[in-house]
Amino acid sequence: MDIKNIDDFLLATVENLQVPSIAAIIVDQEKILYEGYYGFKNINSQEKINHNTLFRIASMTKPITSLCIFQLIESGLINLDTNIEDISEKYKNIQIINSFEVNNPIYTNPTNKIKIKHLLNHTAGYGYEIWDKEINELVNLKLLNSLFDDDSGFLNAPILFNPGSKWKYGINIDVLGNLVEKITNQKLGTYMSENIFKKINMTKTSFDLTKEDFENIAIKHSINKNNEYFIEDDELEFHNSKKSNQFHAGGGGLFSTPRDYSKFMQIFLNQGKLNNHTLLSKENFKNMTTNQIGSLNTNKLNTVMPDISNIADFNSEIQKKFSYGFMINTEKTNEGRPKNSLFWTGLLNTFFWIDLENKLAASIFMQTKPYFSKECEEIFKNFERKIYS
Repeated sequence: MDIKNIDDFLLATVENLQVPSIAAIIVDQEKILYEGYYGFKNINSQEKINHNTLFRIASMTKPITSLCIFQLIESGLINLDTNIEDISEKYKNIQIINSFEVNNPIYTNPTNKIKIKHLLNHTAGYGYEIWDKEINELVNLKLLNSLFDDDSGFLNAPILFNPGSKWKYGINIDVLGNLVEKITNQKLGTYMSENIFKKINMTKTSFDLTKEDFENIAIKHSINKNNEYFIEDDELEFHNSKKSNQFHAGGGGLFSTPRDYSKFMQIFLNQGKLNNHTLLSKENFKNMTTNQIGSLNTNKLNTVMPDISNIADFNSEIQKKFSYGFMINTEKTNEGRPKNSLFWTGLLNTFFWIDLENKLAASIFMQTKPYFSKECEEIFKNFERKIYS
């Protein structure tokens, strides 16, 4: 691994205006091997990012919520086959949406119950309004709250198929976050802080922000038709309001830093242990790091909201599986990541992987939309190439 080559690449990426800012880190089981911070928190003010800059990690929240669920399993409060309707009546009468007739949704009843395991491996049938036209249409017709509203209304969504029959990326882990709160009678962020963050010294990771934190956030930058980055009015309004979201979204609500998130990744490089704390048993380490969808495969995300996300097709050259927490590549990627590495990503173009073979983990943080832009996809792939070249 040529550290200078990696550093030069990241610096050039920002200098060439491919993205306004970029932060990256590489760790082994015990220490940081590399970290770099280039560009601006805000292109208008030209404030530079650093190791304390907070990023919205979006769906990189999901593996942390999944770990919470396994802690509750190890406490004997639930198990993988627990029906979620037995935890909360909110999920008792979930239906499958099949079609629309003159803007009226047509539903059928599922033949299977949704279990904890279906949520963990994304086979429950839930979708996302960003990538599924049926869910998007319900939101447009005001029959379902948007994922982007600051409340739990989007959890009332129907499912798209019988649980366990297919893999589809959806709001599954948001549902699990809601169940963590129901089981523990705590806010999700409080549970995470007490049972994960404090134990491994993740001091910068939270759903809740102080007024001082708002001064340290990497602004979300959008790109216009001329490929120029700018800050949208709603982003400025969010930043100026200095108000944290009230809803703790287990599927995508955390703020963190590359340095903080690397500590979470090190849990898996150390088979469930870190800082003299056992956060995950050997059995459940295996559950979270091996294929848990059998002969099913993951699929690409076909966008229905192109202003928010492009089509996202991860390593299309190989089949991918899903554990109870991460995507798994079944073969070595073209960029060099070994077979059976763990991977996931976030909506504002944050990416990470955990290489269990070489005991190495890496993440790269950007804060741009749309998701999976050609620029960000190439930056991520080139970062991986530099590490394994």
